[in-house]
Amino acid sequence: MNAQRSRNPLDNKHDRASRNEVTRRLARLCGGVPSGRHDRFTRFDTSGRSSSYFVPRDTLVTQEASALGITGENDLFGGVVPFRFVATKAVGHSLVAAPRAMPSGWNRDLGGLLDGSVLQGFSTFDRDDAFAAAATLLSQGPVRIKQVEATAGRGQAVIRSMQELETELEAIDPEQIRTDGLVIEENLEAVRTYSVGSTKLCGMEIAYWGIQAITTDRDGQTVYGGTRLQAVRGGLAELAARPLARDVAEAVEKARRYDRLIFDTFPGMYASRRNYDVASGQTPLGERRIGVLEQSWRVGGATPAEIAAFERFNAHPSCMDTICATVEIHGDADAAPPGASVYYAGIDPIAGPMTKYAMVIE
Repeated sequence: MNAQRSRNPLDNKHDRASRNEVTRRLARLCGGVPSGRHDRFTRFDTSGRSSSYFVPRDTLVTQEASALGITGENDLFGGVVPFRFVATKAVGHSLVAAPRAMPSGWNRDLGGLLDGSVLQGFSTFDRDDAFAAAATLLSQGPVRIKQVEATAGRGQAVIRSMQELETELEAIDPEQIRTDGLVIEENLEAVRTYSVGSTKLCGMEIAYWGIQAITTDRDGQTVYGGTRLQAVRGGLAELAARPLARDVAEAVEKARRYDRLIFDTFPGMYASRRNYDVASGQTPLGERRIGVLEQSWRVGGATPAEIAAFERFNAHPSCMDTICATVEIHGDADAAPPGASVYYAGIDPIAGPMTKYAMVIE
């Protein structure tokens, strides 16, 4: 796990281009006018008054939102949290007993409430706490160490011993651990990762479930390769009411519970986009596990597919559900099929040749 390369890559060339296309398409759906920046557009109400709608590259903290004039979910595509750690993987687990460090605003009860909705694991903000967490979990099999700000499957490593943990921690700046934290979590086998979420946009709302694909980047690392979504009009309750396969229904229910507990625990939070990664797999002993891995209250990998769903529903008022996909291809700068909505096609200085596109499947 390379600490330098695994930091949040939201400033890559292809991510900036993708966010610019996201903003352009959101503006069109809302009847707005892009401002020339990839983080906002101008919208107009029925009286002709204008205001800014924001498309931030990351989840905002309350003070950041207030400085921009953002007061609620109708002002942005994404979310606002009271403390930075709430927007990261760290919020989903308890700390070890008698932790050496914890961030300001940490709620000691939340981790226990989330038991059953997440995988077994701990969040840590200290090297010694990380060793204590790993010692507890390694007795049950290999564990996964995660940098909480990393995205697209990066910033993770599977460890099988305390010696391997020591090697991984040596590659991470101790200050980064104190500031951001780490997640130490049970490692599953034969994993399928679901995306479950809901998105509100200019008076419209969709909810969806999907399955994530993986691919290989230029460094040979396994990374996010896209998501195929099944979207419906309405919110997560409407999605849960649909006939769903067992695993899907459980993933949706655990995402709903996770969502409810987080927002109840931190009053004043709000988000127009609520996306949850839910893993389904087996422990080394063959026990079935399913739980939320992390949340995303910002533009994410599945966003182009969500926009495709909004575009289809907007064009076909009688349509109640649709299947859309986001696809990311590494190694080919011109791989989008005819009719696809291209979000990036080119050679990124870091990621190399790649293509991002979305399309309606049915």
